Amino acid sequence: MKFKTEIIESDEYYYTASYFTTNKWIDNDTFVAVRSKNKTVGANEKPFTDVSEIVICNLETGAQEVVCDDLISFEDYLVFGKFIFYSNGLELKRINIENKAVDILCRAPEFERIQSEEKSWDLPLLRNPCITADGKYISMFAYNGRKNEFGRIIRFVEMFRYSINEGKLVKVFEKAFKEPFWDAGHVMISPTDCNKLFYCHEGNSHYITNRLWMYDIGKQMDKNIAKQDMDENGCLTECFGHEIWAPDGKGLYFVKYSDSPKKPTGLCYVSLDNPNAKILYSKYRYWHVSVSDNGRFLLSDTQSDNFISSVILIDTLTGDEKKIAETKTDWVHPCHPHPQMSPQFDKVIFTGMNDAGRTCIKLVRI
Repeated sequence: MKFKTEIIESDEYYYTASYFTTNKWIDNDTFVAVRSKNKTVGANEKPFTDVSEIVICNLETGAQEVVCDDLISFEDYLVFGKFIFYSNGLELKRINIENKAVDILCRAPEFERIQSEEKSWDLPLLRNPCITADGKYISMFAYNGRKNEFGRIIRFVEMFRYSINEGKLVKVFEKAFKEPFWDAGHVMISPTDCNKLFYCHEGNSHYITNRLWMYDIGKQMDKNIAKQDMDENGCLTECFGHEIWAPDGKGLYFVKYSDSPKKPTGLCYVSLDNPNAKILYSKYRYWHVSVSDNGRFLLSDTQSDNFISSVILIDTLTGDEKKIAETKTDWVHPCHPHPQMSPQFDKVIFTGMNDAGRTCIKLVRI
């Protein structure tokens, strides 16, 4: 079956459907996007220097409504109920979708110092809000740094949890891996357990032997949750990345990249109770993976082949892996497709590139 692709685009703006780990849908016909006149849409700027706009897009009428502009990156917002939550690095804000009122929920712990100093990579800017399924807690993270006894800057990642009911932001953990791959990222609070924070060991996946991690806030316990295979010489044979929680909070989906020496490769799942990951689907050269709200469907894009990425729909009940679209792409954020499914499971949104080379949002109706 051939699917028609519809496009939301502009001669002035670069659009993105954002990252796939948090909800962007208001209802089945209305999606919240970010657009900017800067082609990176804040993705590669720490701190952000260009204004982006949060836009409500009606997929049936084509109407667009700008609800705010701020120093926001393409991945730093989410939708929950009648609210849009976003971080501009210094503050976590909440927009009421109905009346467009904006509230400041909390500020970065070193808000006053950050405002008074020249911005740098080491300032702790709040990033990537992620919310629990009950809407009570939001996780975020920030890059920071301190000097050791030799005067060298040691970089690390701080992880935070914000309680919406209490209006309180708490730093719960910090992590620094060894150089050169010191970075932690993809911090995501569990949808069902506010004490569990997933994060990943960032860096070149050919050398990261311990990609997937979990921090338990209640137990103050930090551990690697997915075993990666190495050969008899200690060389890594499995390259992992691009994780997302399963909706029930019992495990995570992720990708074992196609250039892993050990085959097969593909979309994987790891349970919190068992560090031995299972490879589920291997038909394509998978890149990212998202999951529908009911857990039945997986969506993926494929690694770029001559700057073309395919969008794949997987039905976990039938095991069918179906290509539903292709798009121009690039290796630089926010050009990755990052497909996401609507609440009623009949639409797929993803980021693509139009003929003019601008990022746009593409829609496929299933």
